[in-house]
Amino acid sequence: MLKESILNEVLKILDLNGFRTITNIGSFDILARKKETLLLKILLNIDSLSRDQANDLKILSSFLSARTFIISQKTNRCYLSDNTLYYRFGIPVVTLWLFERIISERNPDSFSSRGKHLVEIDRNLLRSERTSRGLSLGDLGKKIKMSKKSLYEIEMGRVRPTAETVEKLEKFFDVKLSVGCQIKIDNNYEEMRPISPLQKKVYSKLSQLRIRVGCLKKSPFEIIAERRRVIFAGLSESKEDLEKKSRILSKVSSFTKSTSLIITRESEVENFGGIPVVLDTEIDEIESYRQLSEMIRSRN
Repeated sequence: MLKESILNEVLKILDLNGFRTITNIGSFDILARKKETLLLKILLNIDSLSRDQANDLKILSSFLSARTFIISQKTNRCYLSDNTLYYRFGIPVVTLWLFERIISERNPDSFSSRGKHLVEIDRNLLRSERTSRGLSLGDLGKKIKMSKKSLYEIEMGRVRPTAETVEKLEKFFDVKLSVGCQIKIDNNYEEMRPISPLQKKVYSKLSQLRIRVGCLKKSPFEIIAERRRVIFAGLSESKEDLEKKSRILSKVSSFTKSTSLIITRESEVENFGGIPVVLDTEIDEIESYRQLSEMIRSRN
């Protein structure tokens, strides 16, 4: 299945479940909102995800209070299992089938860790089933061909059993032990150093104004910030770039109900495509968050 086909299928799933969506080209492919915000990236091969791309996704997720998912089909070695949750750089990776299941509020049965498919189980139920039959850990181990130590660690929650082990236990006790794995969202990101002189200048000024700020490497806007509300800042070096960034920023800020601005080295206008334009020389003169807010408001 091609990326465009997967994208269209994801949009259909989101629409059927009452999400509003916008699409994007860059660090993320879809931004969706309902009661929660979803940030989605589609990659045919999950091994093509770079650390910088993942970090941008984490930064955006943190500032937007979003849940991030990467929807993929395969790795360099194999196709992904439909009912297994994978992770890359701490970001959940799912197939299209599993994404639809998660949106319907059904958790995956297993997750991948170091090449193994592991399962969350009801440990209390396992212990209850074992003791009610008068079986010691050693007795149970002999019957299903597992070590006493391995079963002890599973019951104590020190290790999570593989899908094969859970299948053995469920077959032996004739009871469902798996409870579905919880999806862990890790939005802890690496603070990125500014790349360009302009990004460094804007980052430094916003930090001085006591505004939480993050630098982005693989996004269509280079700065995301937050104080009382989220601010997207695009850095422009040319008129063509100004047009492109204004379209993207207008769409994203309207959808997320946030503030956007473009910071450029030269411009004859103070607003382009509905987005406030600020010269880099004006950045030096801003002394407070209120002054920045009033400048943006006056040019909206």
